[in-house]
Amino acid sequence: MIAFSALALGLLASFLDQTSISVIQPKIADALNAQATVSWAGTSLMIGQTSFQILSGRLSDIFSRKVLLVFSLCLLSLSQLATCFCRTATQLYVFRGFAGVANGGITSLSMIFVSDLVTLQQRGKYQGILGSCVGLGNALGPFVASGFASSVSWHGNFYFLCPLTAVIAVVSAVFVPSPPDFQIKWSNFKNIDYYGFFTSSIGIILFLVAISGGGNTYEWDSPLVISLLTIGGVFFLIFLFTQWKISRLPMMPLRVYKTPSVAIMMTQNFLFGMVFFANMYFMPLYFQLVRGWSSYQSACLTLPMVVVQALTSTISGILISHFQHYNFIIIPGFGLWLLGLCLEFALFTKSVPMVGICFIVVVQGLGVGSVFQPTIIALQAHTRLPDRAVVIATRNFNRSVGAAVGMASCSAIMSNQFRSKLRSSNVGLTSEQIEELSKHIYAIDLTVYSPEVQDKLRDITYHGLRTVFIFFIPLIGACFLLGFLIRDRGLRGVGEKKEPQNSTESEQSKEQESDDEQSQDEQSRDEQGEDTTERK
Repeated sequence: MIAFSALALGLLASFLDQTSISVIQPKIADALNAQATVSWAGTSLMIGQTSFQILSGRLSDIFSRKVLLVFSLCLLSLSQLATCFCRTATQLYVFRGFAGVANGGITSLSMIFVSDLVTLQQRGKYQGILGSCVGLGNALGPFVASGFASSVSWHGNFYFLCPLTAVIAVVSAVFVPSPPDFQIKWSNFKNIDYYGFFTSSIGIILFLVAISGGGNTYEWDSPLVISLLTIGGVFFLIFLFTQWKISRLPMMPLRVYKTPSVAIMMTQNFLFGMVFFANMYFMPLYFQLVRGWSSYQSACLTLPMVVVQALTSTISGILISHFQHYNFIIIPGFGLWLLGLCLEFALFTKSVPMVGICFIVVVQGLGVGSVFQPTIIALQAHTRLPDRAVVIATRNFNRSVGAAVGMASCSAIMSNQFRSKLRSSNVGLTSEQIEELSKHIYAIDLTVYSPEVQDKLRDITYHGLRTVFIFFIPLIGACFLLGFLIRDRGLRGVGEKKEPQNSTESEQSKEQESDDEQSQDEQSRDEQGEDTTERK
């Protein structure tokens, strides 16, 4: 429990760091004179996080989970310290990139560690508690950042997070268990998948830079964006080839996708990332730009969602551990989330009361909390024991790539709708003012315009956001329908046997054993050998 508490604190620090910067971007833009490029603070974080997440699973197998976790926490603390002293936008983006690498490692390793500390049958409630820390970090991050930005400066947020992360790193180094008799040797470095790391990193960086800048910093049909997407796509194909034929210890074994349920759940996680992170970004824009509420009010209105998400994540994990099944939680969870998104599109008008908004975000919180962590349990139940670390890392990688694609897609939708509506409407602005507004859609200061112009700009922004909310609905609808194709095999796991309690369970056990006969792992065979010796 002490070790588990240390892991939970690490996740809390990671999500405080990830969610805090979103609400203080306007102040950062003013302080660093980066109004046109401040979105790269989030983009660089996403690039670093996505690049390292897919590698973290295999590296944890080679160098041990604890070494990599403590390294990630120390790197995050140092990145936050460097951010405190940055004076240019370029410095900020570089340091946030290193913070993304650290956050990617912390997120994956905390979840991988749970599979080492507890059995699959008990893993649900522990993953649920980790999910509650994710929700707590999402809830507190905007408030902490807003408080420091308003009363001190935007640097104060990182002055607070840096020592907090450093203390958690020390706690993890002391209390998180190490593997017995583990030593880092030169042979460990030879096992790193350098081919996969090199090709995946280049592909991810080029791809994310293109889709993040396309339609915003650069035009989608510009030679730069086309070149980045083409070269990035080629490196992705090379990466897949290295994982299939070249790498001796691949960081993303393609064999895991041969199981239909695993392939479906990976698709669900990609779509989850597209909707969840984009929705958490665009909802505050609705609160601030359409309704005219402050950043504090915006944070308060998203609070019911993340609090309910945290509670639901914990309760759903306990229920999964009790009933030893997961589809009865995941499928209704996607259904509730789909209902919440439909209500968001239909009822997020310019006059809906706060009570109605709170009800809608609570429904979404119930849905998100029911799928955020339980999908990890379902994936592990369909995965061989030696592959579970890389599968968790791949799942997080899919979510991060989905988040990047979702943010880029929604930004393109929002930008195109805003610009076309702005140019076709009689707003009463000069062509220079319209061009300036088109470049700074997400940092509009409405107070500099007359009340009549403000109302028209709110209408235009609302039109663009409604189009984004429509975009979310079919994606989660697909997740909901795909859930019915997943086979709920219970919390037995591939290659893990348990004694049947009655004749019905015995028949089910025989059926499951026949399905898994070809995928028994080495640990299962060792345990069977030990049992045979004991019986003799």
